[in-house]
Amino acid sequence: MPVGILVILHEAPLTREGGPAHLRAGPRIKLSLSPAFAASPCVLQCPILSLFREKTMSLQPEDVLDYYELEAELGKIQALATPSEAHGILCGQLSGGLKVDGVAWLKLFLPNLGVKREPWEDSREWFFELRNLTLTELLDDQFNFMPILPDDEDPLETRLAALAEWCSGFLAGFGTTGERSKDDFSEDCLMALRDLQQISQVDTEIEEEEMGENAYFEVLEYVRMAALMLFTEFALTRDQLIPPDATIH
Repeated sequence: MPVGILVILHEAPLTREGGPAHLRAGPRIKLSLSPAFAASPCVLQCPILSLFREKTMSLQPEDVLDYYELEAELGKIQALATPSEAHGILCGQLSGGLKVDGVAWLKLFLPNLGVKREPWEDSREWFFELRNLTLTELLDDQFNFMPILPDDEDPLETRLAALAEWCSGFLAGFGTTGERSKDDFSEDCLMALRDLQQISQVDTEIEEEEMGENAYFEVLEYVRMAALMLFTEFALTRDQLIPPDATIH
């Protein structure tokens, strides 16, 4: 029997304390017809990254970090992945600390999207911008990072399915960044990964639209904070992470 998407158990806001930024990765959530999963409120340490600056770009962020623009570009290269899944894969790679860039990165990224050919010259720059802008958002000390999803005017079921695809893509991308033992993860990170897996399998059939809308935005905020936590934990500790203003050859 289909039910509402997610039940919110606890919500914790973003706060700043002292020098470093402290993020609280609430809410605790569970699926109404799935085994319970919850992430206890946790504190994320994220340094203020004043050293990173966005480079001058020929494309504007709104021309790249957009569901429908990404959908059009994926269509040009005959990708099988959806826009949200593709962005999730990219965010998972970056959050896992993937250290390659340029064409070498693209050759790792595109096969995960179901693209079987070499990246064409005329499509490379757009995907380089996608990577740089996404990395800029993840590094943003104002925490403006947002998964690429359909517009809020689209049906709730469509947006929820895209959010599930984004989570699935994130897990896939994160998994490509190398093997890790359980000891490499904090308890909060393990919970976040388990939660993302559960959200990737969520039932998209909604009975009560208003309650579903509220739950959707709460869960979207949780996914956003979970991704930032994992990025902070694994990517920011690696010296090889390429800053957004680096020149790509």
